[in-house]
Amino acid sequence: MVKIIKLAVCDLAGTTLQDTGQVPAAFRTALDTCHLALSAEQLQSVRGISKREAIAGLVADRFGKNDSSNAARVATIYAAFQDALLENFQ
Repeated sequence: MVKIIKLAVCDLAGTTLQDTGQVPAAFRTALDTCHLALSAEQLQSVRGISKREAIAGLVADRFGKNDSSNAARVATIYAAFQDALLENFQ
């Protein structure tokens, strides 16, 4: 019996594509949209994890877990991250 693959998920940056700093640069650019600055250590601590989850945690740490604007902030920052990443890899 032949099984058909319906979905394949790949971690591209650093695995399939050579990452020479494009991902951290895009992440910093995105975080700047909501005035979230990270130290080198903070940036290193979120490498390798879901950027959406990392953004949500950073936003909650900065603005408080119960801030009603957090979901919008996360969406804005994540969209900016995607845009910056695309630009950085072109």
